[in-house]
Amino acid sequence: SGAWIQAVPTTQTLSLTSEEFRLGVLMRLGMPIPESRGLLTCPNSKCTSAVDSEGMHLLTCGMGPGRVRLHDRMVRAWNSLILSTGLRTCVEPRGLYQDQRRPDIVVPDFHDGRG
Repeated sequence: SGAWIQAVPTTQTLSLTSEEFRLGVLMRLGMPIPESRGLLTCPNSKCTSAVDSEGMHLLTCGMGPGRVRLHDRMVRAWNSLILSTGLRTCVEPRGLYQDQRRPDIVVPDFHDGRG
């Protein structure tokens, strides 16, 4: 679970900002996140959950902007990885489902485990 500390990012998508790295180290060490001091509830007005000093709620809140940012970064990272194998991708295509759902990534050339 600590491989991210030693990993050398190969693309900008896989890089952490200084702030992300700092927060990651604090969380890894189980230290309190200074930014969470004084927060009694989540800063997102739609959420009424209490905020913990280790920042886990702020990282995982299903109603906060962090969720979308994390999702988008993960989609970009997976897309980059798939593209590096030589396969084509389509990110969040529209119109595949009648109920407006969109898959994160479609790999159109992938059949029976072969590209």
